Amino acid sequence: MEHIEPTSAQLGAALKDILSEIGMTQDDLGTYCGIPRNSLNRKINGGVFSFDELTRIAHVVKMPLSKIIEKAESSIKSSASALADGGVK
Repeated sequence: MEHIEPTSAQLGAALKDILSEIGMTQDDLGTYCGIPRNSLNRKINGGVFSFDELTRIAHVVKMPLSKIIEKAESSIKSSASALADGGVK
């Protein structure tokens, strides 16, 4: 099976889920990571994060970066399964 990298939007969706799970707002994350809130919001909604930003985010949410990427990749697998099953109804 071909390996497909998560898109920026899928990474952003994973970060939104993580923030929800730990009860942290984007404002809080931006403050703790040193990323202005408007920049963070733009990146979470499909923009591009630098590696440095992602490592700072991983540190703040106390989760290995690999787990954040894994969470984004799981959305690809879910989408692929839905398509293989004939689409989402």
